[in-house]
Amino acid sequence: MATLIKSNGEITTVVGANKRVLTLEQLQESVGGYFEFAPTYGTENVIVCEDGVRRGLPLNNIASKRAGLILAGDVLFCTDSEIE
Repeated sequence: MATLIKSNGEITTVVGANKRVLTLEQLQESVGGYFEFAPTYGTENVIVCEDGVRRGLPLNNIASKRAGLILAGDVLFCTDSEIE
């Protein structure tokens, strides 16, 4: 199950359609629009809104600490097997 960390500190679990993989629509909905993979070297994918900085989304301190990056907006953490 993927973990969504919202910029307000709320942490929720995101489950793929039919308890399988996350769809494109679920990924976009989770981060609030078009998304991109943040450059990390860990075992998790870090998915963020590609327009987050330009749109002035608030910094996400919890996700930033977990990823070791400065991230804005809602952030989704998931493994390769959880996405199409």
